[in-house]
Amino acid sequence: MLFLLPIVAAVLWGLHYLLSERVMQDINPSTFWLLAGLVQVAIAAGTFVFGAEPLQLKALWTVPNLFWLVVITILAGVIAEAATVYGIAYNGAAYAAFGELAYPLFIVLFGFLIYGQARLSPLEMLGGVLIIGGAALMTLGKA
Repeated sequence: MLFLLPIVAAVLWGLHYLLSERVMQDINPSTFWLLAGLVQVAIAAGTFVFGAEPLQLKALWTVPNLFWLVVITILAGVIAEAATVYGIAYNGAAYAAFGELAYPLFIVLFGFLIYGQARLSPLEMLGGVLIIGGAALMTLGKA
């Protein structure tokens, strides 16, 4: 059943974007983002309290460079989430979602730049170029 998680995520992100746009007509993005963060903290804390997963802080100090990798990863995610929330609030859910279609290409780009891995065929690269092109056209059309 774990193979369904990406589909579940896609469905819930679609609902999240649409409802976020409506919610942020009445509350500002900062308030919405704060409330979402509080819920996330509560859920994460619950996984430790109820024993679903152990808290693993020791690795932060024993695995070389892991602490800084975690810091950079969390900051990237937090800034991306802020850009998403504000993008939805000020540009609309559909625009924000289509603009984010380019993120898989950045996974490939960073994978190549950081790890030296390139896992795309020429046809897959062409598809990526088309996605980036579409996102660029949407951005230019909105400007």
